[in-house]
Amino acid sequence: MAEFSNIGLTNIDWDLTSTLAITEPNINSVTITASTFQSNTLTLPRVTDTTDPDNNFYHGHTIVIRDPNGLLVGGNQIDIIPDSADAGVGINGNTANQAVGFGTTSGILNIQYSGYDYFIIYDPSITATGGPQG
Repeated sequence: MAEFSNIGLTNIDWDLTSTLAITEPNINSVTITASTFQSNTLTLPRVTDTTDPDNNFYHGHTIVIRDPNGLLVGGNQIDIIPDSADAGVGINGNTANQAVGFGTTSGILNIQYSGYDYFIIYDPSITATGGPQG
């Protein structure tokens, strides 16, 4: 049986030549297609639209940033910021509506929304130090 994925249907290719604003809540993948690094900004989708809640990116959804050319390795970073209309929304414990720089070791960044005006962004190949102690 054929395997199907909706990544192809909800992917945005980004060449890093300008700011990318994700305006649709159903986007779940961004592929960086540039061959040379240019620092730029990714604006996250809305999460607090009370006029039309269908425009919101909801808790449990994930956006995967894919960097197949390894541009975000070795200190290169893109800035990621919440939508300016989402007052009070922050990233990884930083001040609300502040841009935060991110690079990657694995070529992947996961962006998840907690549902409490808070995005969590991480490289899935990096594990936290500590963990269970015996």
